[in-house]
Amino acid sequence: MPADIINSTRKLFSLQREGNRQIQSFIGETTSIIYAPFHVIDNNLYDSILGIPVFSRLPDDFDMGNYTAEKPDWPIAFIPALCPECGWDLAGERDSMVLLCRNCDSAWHHRNKRLEKIGMGYIPGGSDNHLFLPFWMIRTGIFGIDPGAYADLVKSAGLPAVVQEFSNEVKFIFRIPAFKIRAHHFLRIAKQMTFVQPLDEVTEKVPDGTMHSVTLPVTEAIESIKIVMAGFIKSKNDLFSALIDAVIIPENFNLVYVPFRTGHHDLINEKYNIALNNNILSTACNL
Repeated sequence: MPADIINSTRKLFSLQREGNRQIQSFIGETTSIIYAPFHVIDNNLYDSILGIPVFSRLPDDFDMGNYTAEKPDWPIAFIPALCPECGWDLAGERDSMVLLCRNCDSAWHHRNKRLEKIGMGYIPGGSDNHLFLPFWMIRTGIFGIDPGAYADLVKSAGLPAVVQEFSNEVKFIFRIPAFKIRAHHFLRIAKQMTFVQPLDEVTEKVPDGTMHSVTLPVTEAIESIKIVMAGFIKSKNDLFSALIDAVIIPENFNLVYVPFRTGHHDLINEKYNIALNNNILSTACNL
């Protein structure tokens, strides 16, 4: 199962060694199953492609009969790309995880074998030479932090936050890229967009312009929140340990498109002072 493969990989690359506690997460991973041919000669298992033995001797309990050839039972199911609300054709690139309806200005993603509506909008300001990049706007509660660390955490991170007076909880709003890019660029853009906390009123409709595909699901954007927040913390001692033990629970999320002016080499949002090299997006399709 993909989940088992990911857990095994986590253990293999884990940094949690010798008391060195770290925050670690896989973002945007892809799992695949590859079938390879093997055969048995004189009680040795051979790689049929390379022609070399895999083991010097097969285990005593190995039985080739347990690995019979059969056709995998992988049924293919289709979901019509029609808006569940108005019946209009949904639009989206082949790699997009969110489909948009320009007729009723709605957004849909696949969940539990059906299309589910999500909140969506865009920040005005784009023109013909702008590209709208998608971001997940996630409101979260952070639980399990000692009350004495509240003020230090908020001050160190420099983020607007709401501290619940009678509960062990801090609330933040994060803006995480809804598209795949390489890790250090992903964290930089997430930190910049979260830090500026755009106060522009979001127009709840599909933007009239070119949009980048949503290639990162919101579940994985949520997984990145601890790492993004750790980048804000200036003092890495007690606050970092508190963040490791904290529990982040998302309350709600929306998809927000932000306009970036397309230059010769960079995508630029002058208002938030954020730039992204064009090549970063063009090579992200291989991630």
